Amino acid sequence: MSAVAVPAKTELVSQGEFPSCLYVVASGFVLRKWVGDDGRERIVDLISGPGLVGDEALDPGMRALATAETLTDAMVWRIDSPRMRRVVTTDPRVASEFTTALLFSRQRAFLRIVANHLLPLEVRLAQLLLLLSPENADGTLAPIPARLTREDLATLADAGRPQISTLMTKFQRAGLIRESAGRTQVLPGLKQEYEQDTGHMGGPTSSQRSAALGLSRHVPVRSGF
Repeated sequence: MSAVAVPAKTELVSQGEFPSCLYVVASGFVLRKWVGDDGRERIVDLISGPGLVGDEALDPGMRALATAETLTDAMVWRIDSPRMRRVVTTDPRVASEFTTALLFSRQRAFLRIVANHLLPLEVRLAQLLLLLSPENADGTLAPIPARLTREDLATLADAGRPQISTLMTKFQRAGLIRESAGRTQVLPGLKQEYEQDTGHMGGPTSSQRSAALGLSRHVPVRSGF
């Protein structure tokens, strides 16, 4: 099974449909968006690799609870649901690893909802910027790969654009971030300043999720989707 290159803004799962596939996100970011009865769209999760999308596919009668769309270019494994159900029911090791990964995924979504209600916006924004920043081999943070507008950040943080603009200006003046040509670079000061506030809300680390999914970071790649 090879990872598939998926461009940004690609819908993987649509709210209300019966998913035919389970997706394992190897790299990049995937948004889960839910539209309520009031017609308002809300971000319920931001998934980074490794993570699960479309786990409702394991239950033939269950509709997708939210729409999943790639925020950035991503690498995903696509597994048809009959195959995944067959493997989960016949291989105890895979069943155990998948259950652990599923719990991690749902824990992250729950923690995000809790964070949006309990943590100050400044901390939520710092958490979001840290989550979006890929980590280099030496532990430093690379620039955020997606070109996100203040409106995009406001949507992700469940806040108003003016509030986000004020905080981003504050972070930049304090030397915690650098913005240039539409890209944001998180500087070491932001991690040092907010790591204690955000660490307990972030759920499992990438290495923990990789271990739970039994995945290697070095994955075969094929183009197209």
